Amino acid sequence: MFKILKKQDGYMFVLVLGIIVVITLMAIPLINSAISSAKQVNISEEQLQKEKLIDMGKRYARNTIMNELRNLTTTDVAIARSQLDTNIIDESVSFEGEKRDGQFDLKYTVKNNGDEISIHYEITGKLLVKDKNQVIGSPMIAKEKFVIKKGTSGGNGSGNSDSGFNWETDISNAEKLPNSIGNNEEVNKAGNVAIENSIDVNNNATLGVGGHLYANGGNLNLLQGAKITVGKNVSFQNFNANLYQNSSIFVSGNLSFQRYTLNLNENANINVDGKASFQNLNLNVSNNSKILIKDDALFQGVNFAINNNSSICVKGDLYTINNSNWNSFVQTNSCANVENIRGIFYEGNHYTSLNPPQPEEPSSPGWVVIGTFEEEE
Repeated sequence: MFKILKKQDGYMFVLVLGIIVVITLMAIPLINSAISSAKQVNISEEQLQKEKLIDMGKRYARNTIMNELRNLTTTDVAIARSQLDTNIIDESVSFEGEKRDGQFDLKYTVKNNGDEISIHYEITGKLLVKDKNQVIGSPMIAKEKFVIKKGTSGGNGSGNSDSGFNWETDISNAEKLPNSIGNNEEVNKAGNVAIENSIDVNNNATLGVGGHLYANGGNLNLLQGAKITVGKNVSFQNFNANLYQNSSIFVSGNLSFQRYTLNLNENANINVDGKASFQNLNLNVSNNSKILIKDDALFQGVNFAINNNSSICVKGDLYTINNSNWNSFVQTNSCANVENIRGIFYEGNHYTSLNPPQPEEPSSPGWVVIGTFEEEE
């Protein structure tokens, strides 16, 4: 028996060798696939980082142009174009990262066509080897233009002595809301509703109010993806409201917010179909958040903080009285065209008093922001 097994040693060697060869041949495609997947992940990561650099470059260019627009003191197209051409200069902005560094380059060209001036800019996003000025792969390039037009800014000072910000919000028979609405929960109330103390509207939850929504004191936390729709007016007094990522409030009537704080973060939105009044509060709008008011709006005693591509736009007349940390209010022909530009905009007239309305003394006389537009490479 021992001799027979001994004679089979050569066959076992060949068998084991064959198995190893087969396994190796099977493993090679798997290894190649894994390497390819890893490369693809790396390429996708690099692509996302370049896209972020392009987006940052666009924001940077828009803010640069807005700052220069505020400093314009002429309505002469040729002189304004020359000033912008001189003051807006090409530049490069660099960033340090954990794995690799980043940089975007900006090249500007200023043109005019009749009463319009367009500032064209090319953004080149690059990834660099960490701590070295060596480009990784191919740069990403995008082009955009920022268009302004000679017009009339600030209104003509005419108007009623009562500008219509004294509406009443009926809170009779108001139903009190619970302190919390759960994730993905939908709550609908047909009549008037009151927030007693505080309420959390949790992730992707929806609160629908057919009547008025009222609160005096307390807090509102609108968490990720949550939404409130109100069929009539909203009145918040002595109140703190926080709108987080992708949350929103839609008001079919008017909105009044008096004291204390309103925060919009990360793509949060407030849309008001009627008029809006913001008085004596801290108003923070950041990270691509938007406030759109489709009628007139009053900002009085407001401490503004508007950051990171966020904006407020009023489709009617804008009234600003005794505010702080923001003194530039820019006319536009359409709120739709300035959604991605940091600032406070209006389509109607701008007044600095209610009784009677007085026109602003514009820092950039006669220039209307048309908007930003993508250009083909």
